[in-house]
This record gives sequence, structure tokens and C-alpha cells, in this order.
Amino acid sequence: MRFDRIYIELSDICALNCSFCPHSERESHRGVMNLGLFEEILKQLTTPKRLTKLVHLHILGDPLAVKNLDVYMEILSHYGLVVDLVTSGKFLDSWNWDMFLAKPVHQIAFSLSAFLDAPQRFSPNHLERILEFCAYHREIQSEVFVHLRVQDRDKDKLIQYLRGGSEVMKNLAEALCTQESGVYRFGYKVFCTTTRYYRWREDSRADIESRDRLFCYGAIGQLGILSNGVVVPCCMDCFGEIKLGDLRTQNLREILDSALYRNIVAGFKQGIAYHLKCQRCDYARGLAHNL
Repeated sequence: MRFDRIYIELSDICALNCSFCPHSERESHRGVMNLGLFEEILKQLTTPKRLTKLVHLHILGDPLAVKNLDVYMEILSHYGLVVDLVTSGKFLDSWNWDMFLAKPVHQIAFSLSAFLDAPQRFSPNHLERILEFCAYHREIQSEVFVHLRVQDRDKDKLIQYLRGGSEVMKNLAEALCTQESGVYRFGYKVFCTTTRYYRWREDSRADIESRDRLFCYGAIGQLGILSNGVVVPCCMDCFGEIKLGDLRTQNLREILDSALYRNIVAGFKQGIAYHLKCQRCDYARGLAHNL
């Protein structure tokens, strides 16, 4: 068994309240994953047999908001894992940028939609700083991938905002206007990517009878681990509604041998969503549409 990626949520803290994110619907806070649990998880991911080589430090919170993120990064490096980061960039200047532009980081993605949703929550020069980060990436010839991500519904808003900024911002705006695909190469290993908007929280009114060919990589190509140790099938289950197990009291391989996990995997391999949450998931429906 091997996964393409494992999502590990260091915390559910992000200091924002984006309209497209279920962050505000939380009934309680999980807080920061303690270092002991984090290291134990990495041990189980790498011994006796490596289950993945790629870890995403994101489900609900912003990893850059974790005050000792550098320590978590050192532990990941010790276990030979590479890291993808997803962030709003709000806390970018809290860190030395070099940490994000060298191993173990493989990719850092900035959510521009988070900024466009509530620019008043960010510094006035937020986009300028992200573009300066991209310029620094080029200056030091970093091999880390940088993605500037915007949801398709926000693309016009982003272009309008960029047109009111510096010459570099204006050039990016014009490039996005002529963008034929969803990805624009802004520089070496630096991309501006337009992603599909989807409802993070499933629609309880969704017609679940239309699930005849529903596929997802959840539990097959990926797993999610919340900061409280709860294991879920994918990064969309940010509230642990499909609880596969709890790494505070169980071993990961024991969890992967459970009936619930095996039923979810078997279902998706047949194009069937076993769990009601999956049946109503807007992201999974988008994947099924492309089958």
C-alpha cells in the first residue's frame, strides 16, 4: 500500500474567515498537533515500509500560523519526507523565506482567493510581497515549485486588482487576460493557476441518486490526519465526519485494515461512494464529471 500524498493538519488556526471555507462552522478548536504525536505519525508513515514520500501540511488551518513550524519541518526532513504547503500568505513575513525555498519543501501554494475574499484582513501590500517572494525565488534559483492559486469565480477580481498595482502586477494581469488554459507560467517553476470553485461543505439537498459513477482519490491515493490525530479519507473532511480511526490510541496500519476504510476503497474502485458525505461532495462530483 502506498499513497500519493498524506495531508497532515498541524493546526486548524488560520486567523481568517473566508466565505468559501467551513472554518467558521467549527463547534470546537482542535489546536496545534503536539510534536510527539507528529513524530509518531511520521514514524508510522515511513517504517517498516514507506507509505508515502509526500506530505501536505494543510487541511483546515494555515501551517505558517504555527509558531514553531521550523521544528516540524526539521522532523519531516529527518524522516526523508518532502512537503507541500498551502497558505494564504498572511504570515509569510513571520519567517525567513529561505525555509520555504529549499528541502524538504517541494511546493508552496498561495491562495489568492483568500486575499480577494477579505483584503482588509491582510497588509496593504500583500500581493506585492508575494510577487517579491517569487522574485526572490528566481534570484536564488530555487527548485521549489510556487503556485499562485485563484478560484475561477475570482479571476476577474484578481485581474482588476492587479491592474491597479505595480508594473509587475499589471504585466501579470494582462497575461491572465490572455490565458488559454488554467495555468500560466509566471517564471521558472512559478505558476499562476486558476482552479475550479467548489463548495467545500457538501450540499445536503444534493441529488444523491446521481452518484452512479462517483470516484475520488480519498482513501485510495490520499489520507488526511487532523491535528487531534483523527484519520479521515481526504482533505475535504475537515471536521472528521468520516472518522477512520484515531492515531492517539490506534496504529495507522490497524486503521487501514478497518472495515470502514476497506468499504470506502472498494466502493470508489467500482465508481460508488460508500459514505453519504462522499455521495454529496461537490469536489468528488467534479471528478466524476471528468470520468
